[in-house]
Amino acid sequence: MKYIKHGFAITVQLPKSNYEIMALIKKTEVTENTISYDVDFLLNRNTIGKWDEIDNITFVKTKEQTDINMEVYNYIMELNSNGHFNYFIDRYEYELNMAEIGINLDEKERLGIK
Repeated sequence: MKYIKHGFAITVQLPKSNYEIMALIKKTEVTENTISYDVDFLLNRNTIGKWDEIDNITFVKTKEQTDINMEVYNYIMELNSNGHFNYFIDRYEYELNMAEIGINLDEKERLGIK
């Protein structure tokens, strides 16, 4: 069995929120002057521990620019200030609410409560 290398990761706590973004950063291509990175973004509510994949982007950097972590961090902060993550947070909350409703219905059925 072979393993799959997923690069490296950073997490960023979203300001004034119970959510954090994890960025999985994988180097995909190196040329004479540039390095390309494929970055997957995942969302997590700090109290749950359930990660949802929400986005993907490719960064292309010159070889002189070496701090991909700070660039990804700044990009996450920019997306957050533009409200980009609001849809994903709302979707995450909706999924949690639907799961809770399902659990409650199942529990009532199990106990014979109408």
